[in-house]
Amino acid sequence: MENKKTHKKLKIVLLVLAAYLIVIAAVAFFVDARHAEIKLLGQEEITLEYAEGYIDPGVEACLNGRIFGPGEYHGAISVSGEVDSLKLGDYTISYTAAFLGREVSVSRLVHVVDTTAPVIELQHKEGYKATWFTGYEEEGFTAEDNVDGDISARVERTETDEK
Repeated sequence: MENKKTHKKLKIVLLVLAAYLIVIAAVAFFVDARHAEIKLLGQEEITLEYAEGYIDPGVEACLNGRIFGPGEYHGAISVSGEVDSLKLGDYTISYTAAFLGREVSVSRLVHVVDTTAPVIELQHKEGYKATWFTGYEEEGFTAEDNVDGDISARVERTETDEK
């Protein structure tokens, strides 16, 4: 009989201890304020030359809290925004992660620029030579830009008399 009472008391103590641990764990979990954090890989702002393919460096996500510290994040990270490297301008790529109904987002700014100068090519006729008596005759030219294509009609031509 004594053995049954001891066994019953032990069960009660274990149940109380288990309940206590569950309450402590639940309180710690919610007090911990665990949340997702996102870190950009690469730079926050990227400058991309016109027509150069954009490769997103991506992000890393983790869970963080006041008590438990960092931990692995196994949720989905949504990405919004696109970069059109054939169109000059600024593009924003946003990354969002969620944990327990709380969302966190970070953004990357991508600048598509054109720093390549147009190319002007002088045309010449085979065998043509300017002489002292005939002077120089413009034989023509073409101008090509990597963004705007043929810009020959937009070239301003000026002559100077240098001696």
